[in-house]
Amino acid sequence: MFDLGTIRRMNESGTRTKGNILEGAAYVGKPKKTANNTWRWQDAEGNTYWRLHRTDVVTRLANGTFVLTSGGWQTSTTRDRINQYSPACLHQTNGEWYLASRLPDGAIDWNTRYPFQDGMAIDEHGVPFHTPREIKEGKGKRWHLAA
Repeated sequence: MFDLGTIRRMNESGTRTKGNILEGAAYVGKPKKTANNTWRWQDAEGNTYWRLHRTDVVTRLANGTFVLTSGGWQTSTTRDRINQYSPACLHQTNGEWYLASRLPDGAIDWNTRYPFQDGMAIDEHGVPFHTPREIKEGKGKRWHLAA
């Protein structure tokens, strides 16, 4: 499951250390532990990342856009971290993840939901963007609603 290099980076108890969780992260300043196995760090461009184990589950770009990724690990902990560190409201129905947006007052809009996809970008209200260009510009069309 782990390659030899990963095994060497684990401490004696077999858990991951801060050094190997943040491996490959080009951060500035000091990363901060925000929850169990979760670290927040920033890069030189002003983007902020929340990393659970080795997956940046939430990325807040400098333009205010949030990018959400499960890294293929659709667990309750991953969902909790995405909900905690972004304006998203992820919930699960029949084994599938859905995103409900938030109203301007912060309440959850349960009438609008979108199917979750790794790498989806959302605005400050949790409404998904549609194309990579719109992600970069922080504006544009929205995703289609789930039935």
